[in-house]
Amino acid sequence: MPLTPELVNSVFKKCFLTEAGKNVKTIPVEFGDQTFKFDHLSIEANKVEIEKMLEELPPQFKEGESFLNACLDKNGNLWTGVHGNIMKLFLLGMAIGKVEYTFPKEVWPSLQGGMPFYTVKSLAA
Repeated sequence: MPLTPELVNSVFKKCFLTEAGKNVKTIPVEFGDQTFKFDHLSIEANKVEIEKMLEELPPQFKEGESFLNACLDKNGNLWTGVHGNIMKLFLLGMAIGKVEYTFPKEVWPSLQGGMPFYTVKSLAA
């Protein structure tokens, strides 16, 4: 499955919680200075699709790589030129527990472009 902005946006829209209902279990995800909330059931229903999208990122993300390099897929092709699409992909990955920050927030200003690095955990686990 190729990684596309349309696919990322579609899955994000299905999972992002716009209004919290009384009985909705949420998954909060911190991204920089913001916290995003996702519907637990929607995340679970889309987990395999999210994992497949993450598998399309370059292999360097298994060790930790800059946000700035997530615009390319594993074949070196540009899949998006919009940082918002990358952010949505990483938010979804964090919601399923497969993406984490490589370095603490305090060191981000010293990293490439002042941007965080992300690590995509093994998808087999």
